[in-house]
Amino acid sequence: MRAAFVIGADGYDSAVRRLSGIEMTEYRPPQVFSVFEIEAAGDLPDEVRILLDRDATSVYWPLENGRCRWGFQVADAGAHEPSLERLRQMLSARAPWFTAQPSQIYWSTLASFASRLARSFGNGQVWLAGDAAHHAAPVAVQSMNSGLVEARELASRMSKIQRSSAAPSLLQEFAAQMHGAWESTLDSTRAVGARPNADPWVKEHAARIVACTPASGDDLAALVGQIGLTPANAR
Repeated sequence: MRAAFVIGADGYDSAVRRLSGIEMTEYRPPQVFSVFEIEAAGDLPDEVRILLDRDATSVYWPLENGRCRWGFQVADAGAHEPSLERLRQMLSARAPWFTAQPSQIYWSTLASFASRLARSFGNGQVWLAGDAAHHAAPVAVQSMNSGLVEARELASRMSKIQRSSAAPSLLQEFAAQMHGAWESTLDSTRAVGARPNADPWVKEHAARIVACTPASGDDLAALVGQIGLTPANAR
């Protein structure tokens, strides 16, 4: 048996999907983020911070000494301007607790992230994992993180088929399991539930909280379970 799998490499994964006849289904419109990597003087928190406003999500990432990254969800491309003035406006509106003073923007971009899922994780001799198979909201980097787990599992199953004469159906089982898990993740109506004792604010923002949590499966359930949430795709 010969097989190959694709994790995701810019346009290469799209080309492979087209050649193998695997199409993507879009679950929600793209989320647009205005991103700034900056130098700043003052106190830079050493932890990731996620801000959930009523209509937008923002995220702070610490980098090396004196540098950090900010991502601000915006309504459209017109809201992005790679200037210190615009950055300060966004910080004042979204993160008034951020007291460090930006001094330089060394990278900025407008990024669009659609929630998409391949209709199949495999076809013939082509099998998918990670961004080649799914795209999710960017804050938790769930698509990439899950992709590493998927690649390990897919490689293990291929190895069993090649070296231990295991049944090729191991790959179909992988595809069905992963597709079902990602359907639950991307379908906001099924992705999460809340226990009765969960805080009202947590209940209101349950789907957004899960989408911003960098974990999957049992790990995701353990993390968000601490605040009373229960992801539908937890095993």
